[in-house]
Amino acid sequence: MPAYYRNTLEGFVADAFDRVLGIIHLESSKSGFTDLKESQSKAWQLQLTILQRSAASLMSRYQDASKWGLLFEYPIPRRQKRIDVVLLVRDMVLCLEFKTSGATHEKSSARQVEDYALDLRDFHEQSRDRTIIPIAVTILAKPTTLDFGLSHAGRVQQVISACEVDLTERLIWCVEHFSHGSDQIDVDEWDESVYEPVP
Repeated sequence: MPAYYRNTLEGFVADAFDRVLGIIHLESSKSGFTDLKESQSKAWQLQLTILQRSAASLMSRYQDASKWGLLFEYPIPRRQKRIDVVLLVRDMVLCLEFKTSGATHEKSSARQVEDYALDLRDFHEQSRDRTIIPIAVTILAKPTTLDFGLSHAGRVQQVISACEVDLTERLIWCVEHFSHGSDQIDVDEWDESVYEPVP
């Protein structure tokens, strides 16, 4: 089961906002979520606005950013969960989990996105042997100092906390510190990758 929406950053920025939102709503209903709540629709609208702004900033900073991949609502098979956003940045996989309510960074959000990153590391073929960075984005939180230690759990890095104000800055930091190659992960291949949740 693929993500609700996938594209390059360039394609995402070029797509009309209403078109992207319409695709997400349509794919959500195809997945069996016919009772879409207004709060979920508003959350998607807010996420898309923030992501399009960040994507435009990244493309103005990095020549190759237009080819980076973006997937919206990527499913974790057998867990009935979806990663809000996956960014495929060169040789890295960034998992973003957005929280649109609450004004503080919660440990539960960090655990949730870290679990997603570990699932990708362990079971997603296209993510094996790649640096995976979980990012918990609490939109209304205040910017905090980036307190980042050594990597743990193999290729999965520690969770980074972000908010609407500093998300782009956090993404730039990830590119500068963790990208070790110029080969770009193919967004279609990654989305259609084998996922085997077995020991």
